[in-house]
Amino acid sequence: MMPKKGDIAQLEIVDLAFGGDGVAKMKTDEGELAVFVAGCVPGDKVEARLLKIKKQHVEARLEKILTPSKARITPRCKHFASAQREREDAASLGLVGPKRASPSLKNRCGGCSLQFLSYEDQLKWKQKMVNDSLERIGGFHGIRMEPILGCESPWFYRNKMEYSFGADAVLGLHPAKNYKEVFDLEECFLQSPRSVEIALAVEKWGQKNRLSGFDPRSGEGLLKNLVIREGKNTNEIMVNLVTAAEDFPPEKDFAEFLRKAFPDITSCYRTAVTVRRGFRTAVKEFLLFGKPALSETLTVQNITLKFEIYPQAFFQPNTKQAEILYGKIVEFAEPKAENSMFDLFCGTGTIGMFFAKLGCQVTGIELNKDAIENAHANARINGIENIEFLCGDINKEQPMAALFDKKRSHPLALITDPPRAGIAQKSLEKIIALKIPKWIYVSCNPTTLARDLKIICETGGYKIEKIQPVDMFPHTYHVETVVRLTK
Repeated sequence: MMPKKGDIAQLEIVDLAFGGDGVAKMKTDEGELAVFVAGCVPGDKVEARLLKIKKQHVEARLEKILTPSKARITPRCKHFASAQREREDAASLGLVGPKRASPSLKNRCGGCSLQFLSYEDQLKWKQKMVNDSLERIGGFHGIRMEPILGCESPWFYRNKMEYSFGADAVLGLHPAKNYKEVFDLEECFLQSPRSVEIALAVEKWGQKNRLSGFDPRSGEGLLKNLVIREGKNTNEIMVNLVTAAEDFPPEKDFAEFLRKAFPDITSCYRTAVTVRRGFRTAVKEFLLFGKPALSETLTVQNITLKFEIYPQAFFQPNTKQAEILYGKIVEFAEPKAENSMFDLFCGTGTIGMFFAKLGCQVTGIELNKDAIENAHANARINGIENIEFLCGDINKEQPMAALFDKKRSHPLALITDPPRAGIAQKSLEKIIALKIPKWIYVSCNPTTLARDLKIICETGGYKIEKIQPVDMFPHTYHVETVVRLTK
């Protein structure tokens, strides 16, 4: 029989898909369909309601866990609520049925998605996910992959956390798949305990002063976000209060409260983000006290670089794993002094600067103008002169023409670290045309990585030599992968 929307099916979860959903198999008159169910672990036997019936797969919602998997563990964080608990609460409220959506639980966090798996099992699944993507999408079989590099400590690893304000100045995070609501944060094990202390204190301060949280639906309210950044290697702390208006009467009181309550804060900002219909969003920063930037260091292959991080600047959220990731990129590239290197999608130039410190002549290209300005500043701080940053789109003629001109220096390697969507095919064609003998592809999305590698190998004459997954974000489905290709 063919499944119908609203049907209840008994399923056994056999795998996890990219994104963290459990995968089951359903037999139909026309063959076998994959069924995706959020909140499940391989080995779970469940009841699920079918929501979307498509040609090759079905999307379903967990109704009940009949037999839990032996792989399930008790999550550390109280805000991680299982899908089973969500369905039980929905049932108690009479909110079950094919046409009713389960409510967003007040304590259900949308940050972590894999806390019901041990960290060892998370790493095994991420390794398998990379391999499955390469086989299923890229058509690569028998490729040797190095064991995934996990975090020494999978807790308190984030150097940046952005909290949101809700009604009555409640400060917390968003429930799963609901960016319009905010639940009241009580604990979090991703950033340091100090960060949570600061967040809870700011929440009390806002409520004491009867300030309102910003409501994106009505456009009313004053407080939007609290962003806390930490220097994991320098112990510096930056706090940035984001408001929805430029005028903020209790600004001095906020600064004094924070300075007295947390004397270890090294930078304190307020950022006003104002939106007017028909006008561009205006962003204005005010340094309330302390240093204008947070200082941080990264050490790769005995080379230490210093970075000045401003409120809007990008920096890898997991400092310790960034050092491991960049170390693997350098290892794969095997740079030699005076070699020429191209770094595309270079962002703030962090990777390229390590190659420059090793004596390579580096050229980076990045579309984001602010990132390029930050890259120039960090190169100056570290006394690096043998690196050049070009601001532009690699789909356009000018930056790529500059690279073709620089090809006369016979570059050793090409590094690409694109966004999650991967590299557009037209851009891939332009990059392939450079005919650089060694290509290091860094990816945060196994599915688009597999798609791009197939094109690179089939049309560009490259072959895969090494693959190294790196876990940057424990308790989530995200995984980084470094691939070394040669002509």
